[in-house]
Amino acid sequence: MTFSNLHNKKNLLLIAGTGRNVGKTILACEIIHILSKTTKVIGVKISHHFHSVEEGQKVIANTQDYLIIEESLITSKDSSRMKQAGANKVFYIQARQENLLKAFNIVSDEIDNSLVICESGGLHRYIKPGVFLLVKGNEIPEDKKPLLSFNPIIVSYINGISNINITNIHFQDNCFTFNLNPDDKV
Repeated sequence: MTFSNLHNKKNLLLIAGTGRNVGKTILACEIIHILSKTTKVIGVKISHHFHSVEEGQKVIANTQDYLIIEESLITSKDSSRMKQAGANKVFYIQARQENLLKAFNIVSDEIDNSLVICESGGLHRYIKPGVFLLVKGNEIPEDKKPLLSFNPIIVSYINGISNINITNIHFQDNCFTFNLNPDDKV
């Protein structure tokens, strides 16, 4: 499957990764921090790992298929870090792949045409984002190589420094633009 037969969401910047702890949330928070200075930012964190609801969380939907929370707590969780980085609202979605689009559509009703920074390993199967970033570790494992067919911009962190200049990501007229510099090493 390629992006050509997916639903376009030009106001969505999607971040996926080739594994755990490769810098997905760091990148999301850096982008949110920069863009939230000039526009309203909505953050979305999607996970297929199910955890219990913490006391004080604002539950938007809780079914046997998915859980959607609007993040309001200050914790070290990824969704809270997005909020602390400057996102106006952050939604945390727990859903298995087969229910992901259904859960995301519920959140979409809250998003409108706002700028959306989404960290998800599976949303690319349903939606063509304005910008698709793939954060990689030392190498791309075989099971993640199919992500390359979606033409992501490859991002890597070496000693905590990204190979791209995220200040070249802009949001205007409800869509993203990303101008690569000749110095960007993607």
